[in-house]
Amino acid sequence: MNLRPAKMNCKIKETMEGLASALNEMSTESRENQERLLEKQAEIEDARLQIEQLDSTLKNTEERYEVMLDEARYEIVCLKKTVEKLEAETSNSSTEWDTKELHLINAIKKSKDELASLKVEMAKVVDSLKLA
Repeated sequence: MNLRPAKMNCKIKETMEGLASALNEMSTESRENQERLLEKQAEIEDARLQIEQLDSTLKNTEERYEVMLDEARYEIVCLKKTVEKLEAETSNSSTEWDTKELHLINAIKKSKDELASLKVEMAKVVDSLKLA
């Protein structure tokens, strides 16, 4: 090695400065990467919290809709029973009206027959009075 100590010192100094600069650059890059990593971790944690909130909201909504669906099913059953009851009442009322109508028709016929019979009898009485 024929290099002179001053030149060697200069080369070593340049190399050391280059290494220090590279180390500084790597350190800065490492810090930036660390910051980005922390930001991404925070974003991931926020996303997890948001997912948990959405899951909870979804579960609550599903439970509310299940309750509403159960209530609607119960109301349907009640309405069907009411319809069946009203249909039975309608049928019974119709039968009662038909029976009453038949009784009324029979009563009218009986009254007409009795009236006709009375007219015949009255005619006989009138005839017998005319002859007397």
